[in-house]
Amino acid sequence: MARLHYAFAAEQPDAPEEIEPLLEDIVARSRAAFPELHVEPDAFVRFLARRVEATGDEVAAALAALPVADLYLACACAAGDPRAMLELEHRHFAEVERVADVMRMPAGTADEIKQILRTRFFVAAGDRPAAIAEFGGRGDLRSWVRVSAVREVLRILKREQRTARLEEAVLDELVPAADAETALMKQRYRAELATALREALAALPVRERVLLRYQIVDGLGITAIGTIYRVHRATAARWLARIREDLVADTKRRLGAKLRLSGDEVRSVLRVVQSQLDLSLVSALDGDEATR
Repeated sequence: MARLHYAFAAEQPDAPEEIEPLLEDIVARSRAAFPELHVEPDAFVRFLARRVEATGDEVAAALAALPVADLYLACACAAGDPRAMLELEHRHFAEVERVADVMRMPAGTADEIKQILRTRFFVAAGDRPAAIAEFGGRGDLRSWVRVSAVREVLRILKREQRTARLEEAVLDELVPAADAETALMKQRYRAELATALREALAALPVRERVLLRYQIVDGLGITAIGTIYRVHRATAARWLARIREDLVADTKRRLGAKLRLSGDEVRSVLRVVQSQLDLSLVSALDGDEATR
């Protein structure tokens, strides 16, 4: 049995041996399309076989209809090749900007969506594999990226209907009702604190808000975030620590400016808020195993 057919038959047992020359041609053309990438032919052929729904004599026609160069790039991305990930972004992430522009999204939305797609495309989460490993080749990669971008825009629009999601998640983490005094302060000044926090979050650059959401809302660890940005996890941890420190400081500053209380009352509120903010932030960072 020919080598490539043997690999293909591991996924499609009834594939005819006559497809061997076609498989060789597909591998050669795909390598020529991306000469800087290296994917083992057997691994690529198995990747292709899992996307062929035909059987028997129809396999060759089904193979010929696949966007094999795109699948080669997807296979390299799924294997974790950073060059392949950069190549996919270079070739197709302009679609994100086009979608954001056509759908009249605010400035910075395209950058936010790109970061979200990097996570979905290239980072596995729990039992969910990286999305690029599920690319089926029913269309080309450019269209797949475009559809993914549209879906993310729709999610963002839906999220805007629940504008307090991130703010509430951060607020609940920053000021947990750990005791009666904290609960009373949180209840009494929640509106002012929420407003101060919302304004402080809005003042952060898009990139920093995305980082916070990854950790607080999406529950990603430092290692996963570092993978998304292609930096060491220690660098990602420093980024988040600085962002959180800046957010705490700006929130306290804005809260102090908003409250119309006596000096002692302002100091009392800020003392409770500061202690809870600092403790919860340190706990959140220290509790992430990836930072150790």
